[in-house]
Amino acid sequence: IKGVATVLQARLNEAGIYTFKQIAKWSSANVQHFSNRLAFKDRIVREKWVEQSQQLQAQKSKTAQESKS
Repeated sequence: IKGVATVLQARLNEAGIYTFKQIAKWSSANVQHFSNRLAFKDRIVREKWVEQSQQLQAQKSKTAQESKS
């Protein structure tokens, strides 16, 4: 995800977030919770983490389906 560097990745991991799929499913309440928890006001929305995660998850699913063919 663009905008998530090593330090931020470690903080997400500490919160139990390890995959794009997890972020792709975030509701607005989840976004607000993690914005507060990570102390980055509006960064998740501004950098479109949920949308980026949804796109990455879709690409991963498509690649997995193509490799089965």
